[in-house]
Amino acid sequence: MTETERKLRERVKELSCLYAISQAMLSKLSPESFSELVKKELVNSLQFPDAARVEVFVNKTKRKEEPNQSFHASIMVQGHERGFISAYYDKPGLQLLPEEHKLIQSIARLASLWLQEFETEKHNYKLALEESEKKYRELFEHASDAIIILSGDKIIDCNQRAAVLFRGLKDDLLGLTPRELSPDIQPDGNSSATKAMRLIQLSGKGKPVRFEWQHKTLDGQLFDAEISLQKLVLQNESFLLSIVRDVSDRKKAEKELASEKHFFEQMFLQSTISTQILDKDGWCISINPKLSQLFGVKPEDIEGRKYNILKDQEVIDKGVIKHLEKVFSKLRPASWEVHFDIGAAASSQQIKVSSPVLKWFRNWAFPITDREGILQYVVIQHMDITEEKEKVLAQDIFYQIASASITTKNLEDLLARVRSELGRLIDTTNFFAALYEEETGMLSIPFIKDDKEITDCLPARGSLSGLVIEKKQTLLLKKEDIHKLIGDGLINATGEVSEVWLGTPLLVDKKVFGVIAVQHYENPNAYDAKSVAMFEFVGSQISLAIQRKQHTDQLREAKTRAEQSDRLKTAFLNNLSHEIRTPLNAIMGFSEVLCDGNLADDKMRHITTIIRQSGLQLMSVIDDIIDMSSIESGMMEADMEETNLNNILELLFHQFTPQAKEKSVELVLQKKLPAHEASIITDKTKVTQVLTNLLQNALKFTETGIIAYGCKREKNQLMFYVKDTGIGIAKEDQQKIFDRFTQIETMPAGQRSGVGLGLSISRSFVELLGGRIWVDSSPGQGSEFHFALPWIPAKWSATHQEQADPIQKDIAGMRILVAEDEILNYELVREILSMHGFVTLHAVNGEEAVSIVQERQDISMVLMDIKMPVLDGLEASRLIKAIKPDLPIVALTAHVLQGDREKTLEAGCDDYLTKPVSRKILIDCIEKYTGKSSS
Repeated sequence: MTETERKLRERVKELSCLYAISQAMLSKLSPESFSELVKKELVNSLQFPDAARVEVFVNKTKRKEEPNQSFHASIMVQGHERGFISAYYDKPGLQLLPEEHKLIQSIARLASLWLQEFETEKHNYKLALEESEKKYRELFEHASDAIIILSGDKIIDCNQRAAVLFRGLKDDLLGLTPRELSPDIQPDGNSSATKAMRLIQLSGKGKPVRFEWQHKTLDGQLFDAEISLQKLVLQNESFLLSIVRDVSDRKKAEKELASEKHFFEQMFLQSTISTQILDKDGWCISINPKLSQLFGVKPEDIEGRKYNILKDQEVIDKGVIKHLEKVFSKLRPASWEVHFDIGAAASSQQIKVSSPVLKWFRNWAFPITDREGILQYVVIQHMDITEEKEKVLAQDIFYQIASASITTKNLEDLLARVRSELGRLIDTTNFFAALYEEETGMLSIPFIKDDKEITDCLPARGSLSGLVIEKKQTLLLKKEDIHKLIGDGLINATGEVSEVWLGTPLLVDKKVFGVIAVQHYENPNAYDAKSVAMFEFVGSQISLAIQRKQHTDQLREAKTRAEQSDRLKTAFLNNLSHEIRTPLNAIMGFSEVLCDGNLADDKMRHITTIIRQSGLQLMSVIDDIIDMSSIESGMMEADMEETNLNNILELLFHQFTPQAKEKSVELVLQKKLPAHEASIITDKTKVTQVLTNLLQNALKFTETGIIAYGCKREKNQLMFYVKDTGIGIAKEDQQKIFDRFTQIETMPAGQRSGVGLGLSISRSFVELLGGRIWVDSSPGQGSEFHFALPWIPAKWSATHQEQADPIQKDIAGMRILVAEDEILNYELVREILSMHGFVTLHAVNGEEAVSIVQERQDISMVLMDIKMPVLDGLEASRLIKAIKPDLPIVALTAHVLQGDREKTLEAGCDDYLTKPVSRKILIDCIEKYTGKSSS
């Protein structure tokens, strides 16, 4: 029974008692009869009638001894005590309530009135009755609940609270029936009229009826009510006393509470975090499905007074109690991580789990208190972090094993360290390593720790280790797998068969030289897929350690070579600095002299010649560096085209003859090819550069005598040579000279010019063209450099001519657009072109060049720089070709790496010139694409 129901029942009893006594006062009763009536009604109206002891005395004031907890109320007549009412409970712990005191006092006053009326006859009796009715009416009107009196099924009276509750006046309610103040259908689906009639009939049988009801106010608003119906009989007429209490707010709160309860229950049940709720003594009262899944326990096996976390031996052993005390005693949240044996924890309290394993958990616990801060529950949540922990642990193990493979002195020490580290994650109680000797087919055991006796030398064939060696892969075998291998004759039955066996091969250069293995004689689940991955890594580390020891000498040798290479590079950089600064010094120094002016013509010509030669020398150094960069990056490609070798040989003769005469050395072109053999398919530029490098070296190291060169065909090969009578090369140095950055230390200091790349580049070019290069030489006897290339003949005819006669046209007034963002470069081109009668227009970026081409129709040619702001030369060329497809565009750029020429031509340029460009090459190119001559 709820508190509300109890109070409502007591109120009805009080009202019934007062009402019965007030009615008795209208009767002609003797004092004895009245006393008995009062006593009876008062006993029935008290909270515990069976334990109540009540005495009513009229016209008697002497009292007998009673318990201290008894309550007395005097019956007074005209200021004199004429009697009393005494009441108490005769059971320990029960006391009269203040409300019961008031009731006794009210009854005593009624008794006083009755007695006064009884003594003053009928008039005074009526006055007392009226007073009683007034007080009854006051109680009736001022009750906190709505009170309605029904006669049959109609309302004949109600208090003011009823009028307020139903939102009307008292007169509005009189004459109505309960069904008229109710909706047609109650929330439970029953008809209000039918249900009301049944309840009225039930209460008419004399027993109070209490129920919940949905009422309707006079303005149609629904509200939930709690109803108490009780039958009253007055002067032989039956009535129903209905007490109505509005419980809408309470019902709403209950509904919200139920909704919240459902919400939190679903959160608890569907949470992906394992959760258990404990009472304040540590007993588990509820677990969610995730905990059942994680720990392998059923709710019925752990909930209730079956599992107490504070009594769990594993919890105690792992030191978790100190964290729990923080929650249970100090009411503070706690968190901790623990490596927990689920099987041991369960067995300590006779609880079975589906999978008794050792796992890592991250745990959180927090207290739940009431409003007064008193602990009611403790919630503990768990997260399985085994995989996370094992990953971190595995990484540390990997590091330690990798470190051990470097620091340990021998294989046995390494294997002992491996077993120790690996044992942090898997069981390595039984661990061994076997080395395989391929010639004998035997296994030797350099390291073993095992519960069973294992021989230290055995044949590989017929053993599990031998099977790993044969398959070259890791094997994880259970006992039944091993028995099957024995039954199939693949291995021999030797010693006790373990429950599980795991082995992995040791490999060097994909060749197996050994095996490491672990086994367990009791637990078939000791190793799994993670163990396999770990074991394979360990095997690779051991293999690496052995490889490392085998390659120690090679590393020392490589270190020596690297140090030598470093010295060579240092010498190269020093030499490179010298080779660049020397011509650059001449260029800058003589340029300043020219700026001073007042020079004679012959002096000026001499200075400009020096500047030009220094520039060519500087360009040679730069070209060598660019060529070597292209070779090293793998970007160098052969540009195969039809080439006349005789033309190359003659061109080089004319080029180097002046230098030879300056040194009093005779330059001889000994052999040329027959005309029908001289036209071949090759990379003309690279062949020319190889011959140029060889002739330059010959001139450098020959002070007197002859330099002879030529080419002859031997079957399908062309044999080139350059012979000199110079200082020669020692036998031990003849291979070194083709290495990068190498210059022979025994050479005179004055002859060790250049950056030491010429012969290295020459060898790369020759090999790129499918040939080979070599030298025959003796110190003081001169040198003979040879290189051979494939002879790939081109189509040849006697009337073949390399150049067509140029079309001679006047160039006066021809306009050439120069797209160049560097002003000095533009001024140089403008000066060259103006010397030959060309008119130039200037664009400082690609966008401006496109705009000028669009606006002007008199442009005959475009010289295009590639690297420019706003719009680069490649994109500008594409746009210009889209506007004027026939307008010649020649790239004039410093982009000289492999592939730059191809990118330029793909963008629409008709030709490709590199900076710095000679005046002759520039003018020849203009004449080529304009068909006009400046001569």
